Amino acid sequence: SNETEAYITHRLAIAHGQPELFTRSAMKSVYRISTGIPRVINLICDRALLGTYAEHKQQVTPRIVSRAANEVLGPRRAIAKPIRIVAVAAAVLLTITAVWTLLPTEVFTPRVTEIATSEPASATTSLVQTPPVPVPAKLSIRGHASASDAYHDLFALWGTSFDDKASNPCELATAIGLRCLESIATLPELRELDRPVIVQLNTEYFTLKQILDGTLTVIAGSDQLNLTQAEFESNYNGIAQMLWRMPPAYQAPLKKNDRGAAVDWLVTQLDMIDGHSPPIEAGFTFNDSLEERVRDFQRRAGLSPNGIVDPVTWIHLNDVEAMSIPTLYSRDQG
Repeated sequence: SNETEAYITHRLAIAHGQPELFTRSAMKSVYRISTGIPRVINLICDRALLGTYAEHKQQVTPRIVSRAANEVLGPRRAIAKPIRIVAVAAAVLLTITAVWTLLPTEVFTPRVTEIATSEPASATTSLVQTPPVPVPAKLSIRGHASASDAYHDLFALWGTSFDDKASNPCELATAIGLRCLESIATLPELRELDRPVIVQLNTEYFTLKQILDGTLTVIAGSDQLNLTQAEFESNYNGIAQMLWRMPPAYQAPLKKNDRGAAVDWLVTQLDMIDGHSPPIEAGFTFNDSLEERVRDFQRRAGLSPNGIVDPVTWIHLNDVEAMSIPTLYSRDQG
């Protein structure tokens, strides 16, 4: 618990936020749900920051943490995700959220707690039977040792490449209008996002390139492997990393009262979805009417209708004009 609190405080400091943005009990909730796993902490904190802003609150609370974990993992997931840090003011909150998202994930070893019973269970004690853990299928090709190496395969699917392997792939992506997104996702959720994605199978990293007739194709360098759904899920650890195309001048999730090129692009995309002619003028404000249009779109897409245009909402908006955007499914599959 203390290590998780120190980790959140450290990342808040890097993002120029104050430790008081999280209540002490909220940090404890993050630890309890995430079990100290850094990537899970980052995901929960990210969603919690958005939730805190949406509620016009100035501190992250255990209730917001719990709801954030349910949103990113689902109420029955084995692992929940951590909370993002809340800013004292709305503008500061979104700035910290954006900076937190761009910070590299740090290795943070979870502490294993052993629980000793006061006396051994008797032979008559009723034992809870747990379902057998699926045995991972043996993979016939080797993956990458790190996610950074796998990004070169992912970039290739987006029609580009980088020779500088020492650079942060997410910084390189931003230079060409792309953004990295890391999340905890099930295979059905990956299907919904419909983008190539870096996945960890056992201890190695692969890029899920295509899904065709129930067959999942993963690649690592020049090697390619076809897997059944069962084979994929028995190896997949649930953490995915992908690229998505940013709108013009994107800085952070869009919300009410925002202005700029990203808001103008949002209006254009929604008009195309609704069958209207794209607007000729620019300079739109994210007003109540636009917020309701965003909520309507999110409902139709099966997303949480919070009215905030976050990366997942943008991914679905980009499906309207999917030219030059790689997908898991060919457009012929529907």
